Amino acid sequence: MRKCTLRNMALGYPYDKKAEQYAMRLAVKAKKKQPQSASGALALSLFAIDFLQKEEAFEGTMSLSFDYARKMESEDKVAIIEASFQDEERKSAERAKSAMKRSLPEPWQQAKIFYLASKHGDCAEDHKDYQGKLYYNRFWRRCVKSKKGRKAVEAFIQRKRMRSVQWVIGRPAWFITRPNCRHYFEEISAGEAMDIPANELLIDREMDAAEGRRDSSQTIRHSINEGWYTEQNVRNIIKKYKERLAYHQALYEKAKNERLKGYIDKDRRLIQKWSSYLRSKF
Repeated sequence: MRKCTLRNMALGYPYDKKAEQYAMRLAVKAKKKQPQSASGALALSLFAIDFLQKEEAFEGTMSLSFDYARKMESEDKVAIIEASFQDEERKSAERAKSAMKRSLPEPWQQAKIFYLASKHGDCAEDHKDYQGKLYYNRFWRRCVKSKKGRKAVEAFIQRKRMRSVQWVIGRPAWFITRPNCRHYFEEISAGEAMDIPANELLIDREMDAAEGRRDSSQTIRHSINEGWYTEQNVRNIIKKYKERLAYHQALYEKAKNERLKGYIDKDRRLIQKWSSYLRSKF
């Protein structure tokens, strides 16, 4: 039993004394009903603890802070974190396959030049008007070369009165970039954005939640008092975002999916924001 507890803790499973006691009671009852070796009883108790704790362990995985995960990094830890993204990876592949079945898109339709903003019920009042919407990359013409594609994209942006992603992350909205913001973006191809309503994309990608995710995608908290904005504090927050970016990139290598790409994009934009501030002020 001690071996099981130590192994579970090494894998990142939460320690639960009650679960341990319950597992042992199961083993004792089973042994009384059908005599078996001591090793068999231990095996049953190990299985019971795994069963009881696995769901809680996976639920807590994405709540790990990026620095804690880095310190505790091991092959087993990475495997557990990877598992939490496997379902998302499978769904991403299914979406891509489904899009291919609908039609064979032209090259410009495959260009990922739009961004879908996540949405959650407990959103701050001043961000409600910005969540759950599509935004375009103001440099989209670099990815769309054909006249037909450019004409279609321009007409779509104008018809939707759409704003650019570069605008919404800056003043006055500060969407995804201000402290504690839990929103994130996912890249959307031109074909998807123009053919599928934003609310359907949100549901399909599971980006519409009752509560915003409080995980490693959340914008790092810092004071908004004027005295906080020193060169050292700015350099420290840039360092934290760079560490988190490396963490998300490592996860992405293990389990590629759109949500992690969104986290990586958010980290890069925050690094860019603070780096620009550092150059302009110091």
